[in-house]
Amino acid sequence: MAAIVAGCLQATTPTAEQRTRGQMAAADATLTGAPQAKEEIETLLRRSSPGIAAAPVLESLEFPVLLNQETIAVHYRETDWSAPVVEDWVEVRPGGSLPTRPGQIAVSDKIASTYHLDIGDTLRYRWSDDAATVTGIVREPLAYGGGLVLAAPGQSTHWQDRTHDREMLLTESWLLAGSPGDLNRLQDTAVNTGLQFKSRTAVLDGRSLIEKEPGVVLLPGLLLVCVGAAAAFGVRVRQLKREFSLLSAIGLDAAWILGVCRLAGLIASLSGSLVGFTSGTVLSTALRPVLRDTVQHDLSPIDIPWVRGVVLVVLTAVAGTAAVWLPARAALTGPVQRQLAAAPDTRSKTRAALAKRIVAGFSIAALSAAFVVSSRSASSVMGLLGCAGLCAAALMVIPTVLRVIATAARDTSVAGRVAMRSLAREPRRPVAAVAIGFFSVCVATATLTILTSSAADAKATYVGSRHLGQIEVVLRHTTDITPVRQAFEDAAAPAPVTEVKALIAARPAATTDRLVALPWNLAPATDVDPEVHPKSIQAIDTPDEFRALTGRAPTAREQDVLDRGGVLVLAAPYIVRTQAMVLAYDATGQPKPVRIDNAQLSDPVDAVTLNRAGALMSSRTAAKLGATVQTQTLIATSPNEITSATEDRTKTALERLGIPGTDLRIEHGPSSPPQNVWYILLTAAGAAVIASLAIALSASAQELRPDLRRLHDMGFHRAVQRRILAYQSLMIAALATVAGAAAGLVLAAARLWPYNAALTVDWTTLLTAVVGVLALSVLLGAMLAPKGEQLRASA
Repeated sequence: MAAIVAGCLQATTPTAEQRTRGQMAAADATLTGAPQAKEEIETLLRRSSPGIAAAPVLESLEFPVLLNQETIAVHYRETDWSAPVVEDWVEVRPGGSLPTRPGQIAVSDKIASTYHLDIGDTLRYRWSDDAATVTGIVREPLAYGGGLVLAAPGQSTHWQDRTHDREMLLTESWLLAGSPGDLNRLQDTAVNTGLQFKSRTAVLDGRSLIEKEPGVVLLPGLLLVCVGAAAAFGVRVRQLKREFSLLSAIGLDAAWILGVCRLAGLIASLSGSLVGFTSGTVLSTALRPVLRDTVQHDLSPIDIPWVRGVVLVVLTAVAGTAAVWLPARAALTGPVQRQLAAAPDTRSKTRAALAKRIVAGFSIAALSAAFVVSSRSASSVMGLLGCAGLCAAALMVIPTVLRVIATAARDTSVAGRVAMRSLAREPRRPVAAVAIGFFSVCVATATLTILTSSAADAKATYVGSRHLGQIEVVLRHTTDITPVRQAFEDAAAPAPVTEVKALIAARPAATTDRLVALPWNLAPATDVDPEVHPKSIQAIDTPDEFRALTGRAPTAREQDVLDRGGVLVLAAPYIVRTQAMVLAYDATGQPKPVRIDNAQLSDPVDAVTLNRAGALMSSRTAAKLGATVQTQTLIATSPNEITSATEDRTKTALERLGIPGTDLRIEHGPSSPPQNVWYILLTAAGAAVIASLAIALSASAQELRPDLRRLHDMGFHRAVQRRILAYQSLMIAALATVAGAAAGLVLAAARLWPYNAALTVDWTTLLTAVVGVLALSVLLGAMLAPKGEQLRASA
């Protein structure tokens, strides 16, 4: 299992070369700058570095195209696809080709399959009547699901519509190839002129999660393998302690017995680890097609981790050999009477109590240090060490718990008494069995909790352009908003629809874009902080409009300020006592600063609100100041999650009115999902829980055979034997699951604490998993009950 997980992680993690090629193709460097710096960059490349080959790339992540009467935003990329620096940037499906002139385009697999496009079909820019012909179907190596449209140089100019220039959202960069000396000289010049230069070496130095923190991924698996090997062998050898003592008492050489134990442990653990590593590596290689379809990008080249494999095999062999040798050595040292005793002697109890205190003290000290240390990495390490100590302390307490349970089971049925007394009589055997499941449950719980907490933290700290659950229609391409509002209300029902209004100057007559106008902004009160920039001013006339903008209802004081014609300033840097400064413009576009004397600071608002506005006033107040109030968007706030059906219904209604679907903005929250490595780890942890519990329960059932044989000889029915095994399996699984889940939560908290992320537990999934594990343990226990013939044969 460890080899399968390692192989899957290696395959799904792109190499540094793959990541670099995905960003800059075959180029040696990239150069970017502001849109107005285009001529400056071209002059710099022509004069300063004549030996450098450069390919300009125009790119837009939200380029509107029309497909099947629907406007969609695609990733548009325009360059000379015959240039050597863009070689192998994309993969072309056989039979197709990359565009070579305006009028030709290539589309990604995702777009082709979703909108049923093939070579020879056409698509066009939303605001152009000229269609471009599809010449090829392509795929990005690291993003199979990307909506990519490729074009030849000049295509954006061919599609250009001056009244909709702002909607192309094109940015330009240059892919460069040249000698290191030429590139270093160009870098020095570019940095001095304010341009952004990124070399291939800098991108190659970027590291993935496994490369940055290999212990987070590899250490739990290594620990699980070693603990599993030690505990599995320990379960068997603990039952043989009495036999070892008897052999030593009748004169058999103790050194010979220890040698046999060492050799047996070494052969068993070494052969098992070699077979496991080999078969796991082969299986992970066979799973590569499935992995590629799952992660939707190219896999990294096959690279068998020989060094890690050798380390894994050696440590597994050491753990297994020690698990066999140490109990055997303890059985062969000391008086035979003490070794044959059912209960540990006083000295063993004293040593166990001392060990518990030491481990508990170390755990408390490590966790305390994790809260005090300021370094994130050091705090994380100390937290993990403290959690490891707590895990060991939890395992040390299990014998006491078993004795308490055995005492409580005295008045129960025969099956319950035999099952619990057998566990309490030799507690080290069930502790070893519990340890196997304990660590697997701990890893699974920690992985699930980290995933859930990371997603919740990303959602809680997400700052978007709208509040979560809001749908917004940008009124850029219509002058009559009444039919748009009616269609939007019908499509978004039952979510209420409100208008979002801004203060602007007169709109230039040369454009059809309603939003191309000079906005009135709120100026910072002082120029001390360069991070404080002017913010827009919104007109608010109803409590519903206030709630749509801020996500909460206005307080009585805030509503009173707006009703009395005052200005509500949303952030302290924009107000001094009751004064604020508005950057206004007259009808000719000339700046006209306006001082406001009746401003008031609002109650606290969230970061999303501050992204949208800096001050609020009523439309009546805005008119008195000479501003034009314009409804710029319509916004609907849904109390429930927005479904794809609602989105499709709203887009269709807007397209019928001539409004492109790209003018519909929906706030779903953070769009970056967790890395696939976490899902692989979660799947592997779940499989480890099932496999480790099966090993632990079967090993424990095997050692219960002498008791079952005696019950069989006494005439007890096989149903009693099944119940005994079911009770023991349930108890071992319950201890492993409950203690492991608690340890996993603590482990996740220690991991999240340095990053100030709240611990969020998916209790439904966790409790379902716990119940499933307990049910599986009962089923396995009943299935492991041997038949009478098997018991007689074993006797």
